[in-house]
Amino acid sequence: MKNILFVCWLIFYAATGSAQKIDRNGLKLIEYHFHVLDSIANETEGEIIFCPASVKFMEKVTGIDATTDGNYFGRLTCKKGDLDRWHKWYEKYKRKELSGCSSFQ
Repeated sequence: MKNILFVCWLIFYAATGSAQKIDRNGLKLIEYHFHVLDSIANETEGEIIFCPASVKFMEKVTGIDATTDGNYFGRLTCKKGDLDRWHKWYEKYKRKELSGCSSFQ
């Protein structure tokens, strides 16, 4: 009986540690895409930012679609206002993480 409890505890502990690593890696990945999009936004004079991979990633993670038109390949661009909305989502998400809540939305 003690062995079963120990194995259950060990599995739970290992799974919890893995989930925290994934969360940290996920946060680093989000910050990477923010860095890419922010860099492009700072160098772009207009409202439109062209970076298909980062736009698609941010839409998927945040659940907030860019307001630009898409095509067969999806949205290739976003507006600076979309980037601001994603930043606001991220700040709200980080506050939830710091308070112990682990849901993305």
